[in-house]
Amino acid sequence: VGPTQGGGWTLEAVGVGVVKGVKREYIEKEMTSAQETEYQKLLESYKLLEQRWQFILYESRFPNAFVHGMLPKRVFVANALLDASQLCANDDELAMVLGHELAHTILDHTGDSLQTAGMVAAVQVALLTALDPTGFLIFLFELIGMSWITRHGVELPTSRCHESEADAMGLQIAAKACFAPEKAIHFFERLYAFEEKHIGKHHASFGHDHPATEERSQAMHGAVAEAQRAFDSSSCSGYMASFSSAAAGHKKTGAFWSRLGF
Repeated sequence: VGPTQGGGWTLEAVGVGVVKGVKREYIEKEMTSAQETEYQKLLESYKLLEQRWQFILYESRFPNAFVHGMLPKRVFVANALLDASQLCANDDELAMVLGHELAHTILDHTGDSLQTAGMVAAVQVALLTALDPTGFLIFLFELIGMSWITRHGVELPTSRCHESEADAMGLQIAAKACFAPEKAIHFFERLYAFEEKHIGKHHASFGHDHPATEERSQAMHGAVAEAQRAFDSSSCSGYMASFSSAAAGHKKTGAFWSRLGF
């Protein structure tokens, strides 16, 4: 089913498949061999994924998908992202995008960003207070752009690191949820072409909260072999058959959800 053919239905169906797949093939299996500290993190992710997730389609000409710490268990996807002629051409690409957003939640990137910002602010205050009790240096640093230094030296690099981590895990999630990784990675090639057509240029990594699209595409091509091994080691053939059957026969019904085990 192509994303444009199903609209919100395809988003919901693929989203359910991704959540169930990563819970079954990733978290449950990892929990069996994890150490105590890692086990607790996986357990928290498992409990989160056990709950009903919502995949919300909203209207926008700008292709985007996101999760937000203030709105848990929700993934928001712009309808422009489901334009098969330019971006998500198949369910495999959509699954990787949704896996990317779930990865942000599993890896607690929101909490990590808040913790990093708090630590940076605390260090700044401690150093400036120790070096300058009068407060003059604080005023001087703000005057010359301390916020710019902090943003470009800490906040944006941290965000780019989070995006790269979410890309890598998102591809693994899609593969373990039985979506083909060799098809999924073409999303970034489409995104690169979209930027060229509609924006007219490609941004560099520095100064942005996401890595350059070309860098992301190269990284995904480098990660596809490992993701393919994850796909091959998953119980995908039987699962995808039942998934397709349930999706075809029970669109948006309680029977569909029960067939998938929700």
